[in-house]
Amino acid sequence: MRVIHKNLNSRQQFNWDRLLQAYQRGRHSHFDPDTWQPELLWHLPLTNVQALFSIVKN
Repeated sequence: MRVIHKNLNSRQQFNWDRLLQAYQRGRHSHFDPDTWQPELLWHLPLTNVQALFSIVKN
């Protein structure tokens, strides 16, 4: 995370809390990019897809 902060330019705002929340959401999700087939989920509403992969908005 420090690398991300270091590589930001001066015009970008940075919030450690938001980055940590996003990181934790990713760690707790059941998303596996190796088995993900997005074309099978296109017909579903976003909330259903989020529930399927245990992605919750903080």
